[in-house]
Amino acid sequence: MVDQLRGGAELLKFLDAFPKKFANNVLRGGTRAGAKVIADGAREGAAGLRTPELKNKQHTTPGEPIADKIRVKVMVQNGLITGHIYLKGFAAAAGIWAEYGTLPHIIAIRAAKFAIGKKTVGVRTVNRNARKGRGSGAIVLQQNLLEAGLPRSLVIEGHFVGPSVQHPGASARPFMRVALDTKGNEALRAYAGYVNQRLLQGGLNAPPLDVQDDGEGE
Repeated sequence: MVDQLRGGAELLKFLDAFPKKFANNVLRGGTRAGAKVIADGAREGAAGLRTPELKNKQHTTPGEPIADKIRVKVMVQNGLITGHIYLKGFAAAAGIWAEYGTLPHIIAIRAAKFAIGKKTVGVRTVNRNARKGRGSGAIVLQQNLLEAGLPRSLVIEGHFVGPSVQHPGASARPFMRVALDTKGNEALRAYAGYVNQRLLQGGLNAPPLDVQDDGEGE
């Protein structure tokens, strides 16, 4: 359970007496401090996860640790200050695959085409049908692969495997949601600690923020 932050209303009333920029800077800093705690937890949870290696005719892009691509951003929109923990670059896609897992799907070269009855479709349509529960159709399409004689192929671990392969899917390994669940209280304390310290350093006798343990006082 997430603990409760106390003193927020009193602090905001106190900050109303100061320029908006000052108040936003203080609260933005607190938000960043809390978000960094969540981000560090996500990095721990993502240990060992990497983006897939990508190859084309020109060059090879090696896989990278997903944890290295976790970033923190603080935004102010319509007076609301929010902290965002996100993944940069290709890790944004690879992170979603790891966080939620993947269903069985077909991986194919861009030129590969599949037949559904009299229609010719690409691999995205095949996988979209599979996600909608039309798995048997996807199997038929794989068996009716068009352009199988193309002099192009997927290469997996140095082996040519043909224009398409059936991927069995992957189990979920959540790291973002787990970090939020396990580090939420620590993040609240980091937020409160930063704000209190920043105002104390400024010589301001501000109402302190405090974090109440869930269930305290019952």
